[in-house]
Amino acid sequence: MTLATMLIFRSLSQYICQHINKALIGGGSSVYRMASDISSYQSFYRLGNGKAATVPYVGIFLILITIVFVYLSTGPKFGKKIYAVGSNHKSALLSGINVSLMKISVFVAAGVLVGLGAFLWIAMNASCDPATTGKSYEMYVIAAVVLGGISMSGGKGQCLGDLLDTLKNAG
Repeated sequence: MTLATMLIFRSLSQYICQHINKALIGGGSSVYRMASDISSYQSFYRLGNGKAATVPYVGIFLILITIVFVYLSTGPKFGKKIYAVGSNHKSALLSGINVSLMKISVFVAAGVLVGLGAFLWIAMNASCDPATTGKSYEMYVIAAVVLGGISMSGGKGQCLGDLLDTLKNAG
């Protein structure tokens, strides 16, 4: 279902992007490039490719987001409720956890992270192709999650494990 929905939204975005101003399309392809003559776009590109000392800004975003999610998943009751719902949603419901609210909050957080990821991807590459950007990355993501220690059946794993696996495989 998830992969089918991904294909539907990829097709919709490609269709919608066909109606964007043709001046944004480089060389007649479906790749949409940022205008190079506007200074705000150049600063946007520098955000995606710049470095603080020797650490890329995108890496700093990764570390900060991981810190936030490590705290959320281990500190407050919110994280424990999410693990309970992921482990066994029927028993979580019987223990008084609002399962629907927990699921919605996780999906909202995932949507925000996807939006941030797309924002950083465009900032790094200064272009986006709605038909092929991120194509076939699904298996990389699933492999990184599993190697990072997240259980595919839910309720087990740590955000820090995913960060360490990502950093190990990036080098």
